[in-house]
Amino acid sequence: MLKNHFKSAFRNLIKYKVGSTINVAGLTVALLTTFVIYSWVKHELSYDSMHEDSDQVYRLVIDQDDEQLISLSPAIKTRLLDNIPEIENSVRLFKASVVGGKTKVAHENKVFTNNEIVYTDENFFSIFSFPLVYGDKNEILKKPNAVVLTEETAEKYFGSEDPVGKTLMVSNKNLLEVTGVVESLPSNSHFHFDMLVSMKSHPWGNIDRTGLGSGYVYYNYIKIYKDSSPASIIEKINEQLAGIELSWDWDPMFGLQPIKDIHLHSDGWGEFEANGSMTFVYVFVSIGFLVLLIAAINYINMAAAYSLKRSKEIGIRKTIGAERKQLIVGFLVESLVVVLTAFILALFINELVKPAVHYITGTSINIWNNEYWIAQVFLCTLVLGVIIGFFPALFLTRVSPSSLITSKFTKTGTRFDFKNLLLTIQFCISIFLIIGTIVVYNQMQYMQNKKLGYDKEQVFVLHTGYENLKNKTELLKQTLVGDSKIVNASLLSQIPSNISTGEGVNLPDGNRIEVSFMSVDKDFFRTLSVDIIEGEERIGQVKIDPDISEENRKNQFVVNRSFLSKMEVNAEDAINKNIVIRHGNMQPGPIIGVIDDFHFQSLHNPIGPLVLEFTPHNFQHLLVKLNTDDIKATMGFIENTWKNIAGDLPFDYQFLDETYNALYKEETKVSYLILTLSIISIVIGSIGLFGLSLFFVERKTKEIGIRKVMGASVLKIFTILTKSFTKWVLIANIITWPIGYYIMSRWLENFAYKTTLSWWIFALAGAIAMAIALVTVSWQSFRAAIANPVESLRNE
Repeated sequence: MLKNHFKSAFRNLIKYKVGSTINVAGLTVALLTTFVIYSWVKHELSYDSMHEDSDQVYRLVIDQDDEQLISLSPAIKTRLLDNIPEIENSVRLFKASVVGGKTKVAHENKVFTNNEIVYTDENFFSIFSFPLVYGDKNEILKKPNAVVLTEETAEKYFGSEDPVGKTLMVSNKNLLEVTGVVESLPSNSHFHFDMLVSMKSHPWGNIDRTGLGSGYVYYNYIKIYKDSSPASIIEKINEQLAGIELSWDWDPMFGLQPIKDIHLHSDGWGEFEANGSMTFVYVFVSIGFLVLLIAAINYINMAAAYSLKRSKEIGIRKTIGAERKQLIVGFLVESLVVVLTAFILALFINELVKPAVHYITGTSINIWNNEYWIAQVFLCTLVLGVIIGFFPALFLTRVSPSSLITSKFTKTGTRFDFKNLLLTIQFCISIFLIIGTIVVYNQMQYMQNKKLGYDKEQVFVLHTGYENLKNKTELLKQTLVGDSKIVNASLLSQIPSNISTGEGVNLPDGNRIEVSFMSVDKDFFRTLSVDIIEGEERIGQVKIDPDISEENRKNQFVVNRSFLSKMEVNAEDAINKNIVIRHGNMQPGPIIGVIDDFHFQSLHNPIGPLVLEFTPHNFQHLLVKLNTDDIKATMGFIENTWKNIAGDLPFDYQFLDETYNALYKEETKVSYLILTLSIISIVIGSIGLFGLSLFFVERKTKEIGIRKVMGASVLKIFTILTKSFTKWVLIANIITWPIGYYIMSRWLENFAYKTTLSWWIFALAGAIAMAIALVTVSWQSFRAAIANPVESLRNE
């Protein structure tokens, strides 16, 4: 019996070629889209699950006011975490680039600065289960000046040789010995590194000299015993803190983040890397569902439409004794044949589009190496086939045989409104996706074009943080400024588009606040056109002497408006107030200037308090403001000047607007993906709409012929044929606009600074949907309207 059902299914697919082709094409594209979304979502949900006992690994954070501090003091490990018996192990990570910029690393004649160097404790591999290629995880980080390389880094410096025992020179002064090699870090880790260096190698590694109130650049992780409670551990951390005598009032709210939640659920101050968002996961799961729903609606609508042609066939089968359940099985087999054909086509097309998918999503679908993955999507495909086959089968098999054979079913079929409901749902989905695409695009444009409070255009950023260049950076700066193509230049410690270092500041009233900070020279404000509210003359008189020792340096500070809000004073009253930033010599220093707020982090974050200090030993970059359209010639001049002064040190540069745009790399990728998926869903819907219009016009052939004979114009007939579709677009707009407004408003809440939801977005989405509907059905309608009525009525 099942064999006969398959034969019948294939015969019907061949008999109704147009409908079958439309169904297979729509489902193929939908399944391919679902494969991509499923793979991306699965990758996002798998972050940090590669570690053994990952459910027992947490990151310590502090909830301070309305923000979360991710990077903390290094002393928290030894003074708090190591004293709690429920904690099996604790480890710190310190990313050198946070405060030191890029570091020159050399082996013989190979010199690179693009390494991500991370300092850590010797028990790193007791918490993080990255597989080692060479070395013993219990020994490789025990001694000072030990370094573990990733496979890519080892090959970069040493080729195919075993690197263990060989040395690397860091900043022309520190010699590190390679003690191990770790396998390539997986993309689904929330942090990455090229070189893992023993904490004992860093001058800040002696944490006994560091108090709990400074050095907020360390990430603290713990592994708890299996039966331990995170809540009880937090309670004991607070008990330990209460027993420590502090020099200021501090009542932090500690929290523990499960390591597997970090990537999708953490967006605090000082993240190791930019994280993903659970919101985007929900968005793509929803889009995947909607794309499948559109394809399913196509199938059901086409089945309902072609039911008029198949009514006599079904009626005869029921008359000669076919049971309803047999007919239902036949329809289910037919739908399964369609979806399995689409499934096979989608698998092979996936291989062709894999490079494009990787470019857009950053992930690859290696389905042939993952039987479990194929089994999952195959099972989902079978479920889809059963669902889409069940609805038309249920409808067609419940009508009496006499109605199916006579014209009675044809009349009731023309009044069947279910397919109109499905068509409206289809338009609702398309309109919603168009609204979402426009809003996401507008938000991306808003972030990239918003006035930031500084001028990022034509600003050249040159890395100067090399040990043997420190005494020449001022010469380099003055040489460049002496050329007419250069407007101004400034030395500073961080790139101002993303200031990631933070510190505690003691206020005159004894309170303490957390701030971002950066070291600059007096030309910083003119170079980036930052508005000075108070103290411009005094800032202009600042003199920096690189030869003064840290102990003898007199501290002076410039703060922003947000700092004054925390301090609760106005700009004029803030001048000459002494504050203490908890690093360096920790000596009180006056506020000598106040600047207007500017965005020194991404627009996800509100502008926080910022302190600028004048400490030349922290300078790592040179900002150069260009005044020329001949960028190539200017670049040549800067590079030649660099070679004359810096010798063979790497000429490492970028443009400030590029570093700003890089902050939104994830959002840009997601916006492209949403745009692509929206176009795909619209294409699938258009394919189905084309099929329905083809069938609708074919069914109206006799009516069109009679109307033309009676004198109806081409325009009148065209209007009658297209009206049946366009009215559902209007209804879909009325339904979708409030839903789209609500959902997109919630999405925009993820941004501290966001675009507005203007009325024209919804009007444009409705107009695009209407245009798509008209374009899709107009060709068939126009052909029918201009056809010779004699041809339509010849056989009547």
